[in-house]
Amino acid sequence: MTFQCIHAADIHFDGSLRGLSPLDDDKRDQLRSATRKAFVSLIDFALKAKVDFIVLAGDLYDDDWKDYNTGLFFHKQIARLGTIMVYVVAGNHDAANHMIKRLTPLQNMKLFSHQKPETFLLEEHLLEEHIIALHGQSYPERAVTDNLVLKYPVARRDYFNMGLLHTSLNGREGDANYAPCSLDDLCTKGYDYWALGHVHTREVVCPSDPAVVFSGCLQGRHIKSVQKEQMQTQEASEKPQVKPVSDREVMSMITLDLDVTSSSESEIEENAQSLLERGQTEEDYLKVLVILSVNL
Repeated sequence: MTFQCIHAADIHFDGSLRGLSPLDDDKRDQLRSATRKAFVSLIDFALKAKVDFIVLAGDLYDDDWKDYNTGLFFHKQIARLGTIMVYVVAGNHDAANHMIKRLTPLQNMKLFSHQKPETFLLEEHLLEEHIIALHGQSYPERAVTDNLVLKYPVARRDYFNMGLLHTSLNGREGDANYAPCSLDDLCTKGYDYWALGHVHTREVVCPSDPAVVFSGCLQGRHIKSVQKEQMQTQEASEKPQVKPVSDREVMSMITLDLDVTSSSESEIEENAQSLLERGQTEEDYLKVLVILSVNL
C-alpha cells in the first residue's frame, strides 16, 4: 500500500498579521491577503502532485467570519480539488461554539465531530487499494483543557492509522496549553502518524513509530515568524516518510539591524540597500516585509 497526502494546519484565513502598522493602507491590505495566497499555493501543489487526500489540523479560520466571503473563498479552493478529499479538525480559533456563520460542507470535505472522536475510513473503493483510518476530534469550545487523546480509539488492525489533533502537547513557548497530552499518550494508540496543529513553527516531534509532526502554519503572522513555516507531504508504504514541501509562504517578516552610529551617509545608504535586497523575490507580489531596526 502506498499513498501520498498533505498535512497542513493553522491557515488562519483573513487573520491579522502583526507588525504592519508602519505601512500605508494599500500595502497593509495587500499583505493581509497573504493567508489566501498561501492556501491557493497549497491547492496548486496538491493538484500538481496528485495527492490522495489532505488533512488540516485545526485553525482553518482565525475567528468567526466578518462576512461570508471568507467561507466562500475556502469553498472555491476546495472545489478545485475535484475528487481529492479534505479532512478537517476545528481548533481553538474555529471551535464549534465560536463559529456562527457556516456554509454547507462540500462533498469532498469532512469535518470531524466536536462531540467525541470520530473515524473516517478510506476504503479500497475510494483510493484503489489504500485502506486508511483517520481519527480526530474538533474543538467544542475555544479553550479545551482536557486531554482529548484519551478518548481516541486504538488503531484499527490492517489499516494505516492517522490521528488529527490540535494540541500544544506538553506545552510550547508562546502557545496556549490547549488539549494537553504527552508523547506517550499518542504512542499508546498505536497509530502510524499524528498530524498535529496549533504550534505555528514546524516541528518533527518524533520521526517514526509513530511519526508525530507539527506542520507549522502556511503563513507567518508576526515579526517573530522567522522560520519558514510550511506544509508536509507524507508518503507511506510500510512506514510513513515525512517530507517538508518547498515553502508555501507568501510573505516572511524579518528584522534587520542597521547600525548608523559611525557610518557616513553613503555607507548607510549602501548598507540599507544591501539589507533590502535580501527581501527581493522573483514573485510579482511582496515576499518579505523588512523592518529596519536602526541604532542611532
